[in-house]
Amino acid sequence: MWIRLVIIMLLISACHHAGETGFGKADTTYYSKGKIRSIEKYYPDDTSKVIEYYENGEISSEATYYKDQMTGRAIFYYLNGAKNFEQHLDSLGRSHGAFHWWYQNGNLKREGNYKEGNMVGEWKTYFEDGKLKRIERYDSDQKNGRWLYFNPQGDTVKIEIYRNDSLVNTR
Repeated sequence: MWIRLVIIMLLISACHHAGETGFGKADTTYYSKGKIRSIEKYYPDDTSKVIEYYENGEISSEATYYKDQMTGRAIFYYLNGAKNFEQHLDSLGRSHGAFHWWYQNGNLKREGNYKEGNMVGEWKTYFEDGKLKRIERYDSDQKNGRWLYFNPQGDTVKIEIYRNDSLVNTR
């Protein structure tokens, strides 16, 4: 019984020692006026999660790192707390998967997908009021296919055709 009690006390002590949380460790940095600038939590699998803050206390970014390389989902925020952009990164730190970028008012500004750091497939850009502004197509970061441009009323105002990153026709 006495040995169990000692083991439990040692485990509790280890978990509360100098910023450690569970089996990981956490580092916190501060602005000169004492507000939190960032919190980085380290995990045994060589990953860390970092949350950075503006001086007003709003979160400026959240990201995951593996061996000091940003990986996984990364979210960046405007000073007012609204999302600025969100992207996913592969194990090499390249954009991979969905990408979203917002206006400060919260409306979507641009969206699309990356594969191994290259823009692929359909990308959409929006006016600040949320209406569709442009539809684009990419293959491995090169413009390909039909690009549609819209005015704020939603009418198609221009069509461009691209092949291997070169404009081949405009209507």
